[in-house]
Amino acid sequence: MESYVDVEFYKNQYGGTILKEDAVIKKALKDASLDIDLLTMNRIVKYGMDMLSPMQKERVKTAVCEQADFKAENSEFLGTDIKSYKAGDLTISFGNTHTTVNGVQTTERVIVMLRQTGLSTRRL
Repeated sequence: MESYVDVEFYKNQYGGTILKEDAVIKKALKDASLDIDLLTMNRIVKYGMDMLSPMQKERVKTAVCEQADFKAENSEFLGTDIKSYKAGDLTISFGNTHTTVNGVQTTERVIVMLRQTGLSTRRL
């Protein structure tokens, strides 16, 4: 499976700066694309990116980049139940930084982008 986004899109059109090395970016985008497939119930796999409207394509690509950045920024906390921690006088609280849908931890922003495409609704 190829990513819905290439390194050039991530760097130049999305303006990604969190991931630096091309090989790391490529892997992160592929992993994020798999997450997007789960969030859209594999509708992109079923219909293909070519069948999506320009708006849908743009939202999917942006969602992939956002997901890749989210996972890179939060990798040490994803998959844990940690909401906050305290070390001496320092307390860090994570609040509602992410949500879980279909087993995928992501941001509300990614969910909203995918809802705008109509690909993540259960009614299809």
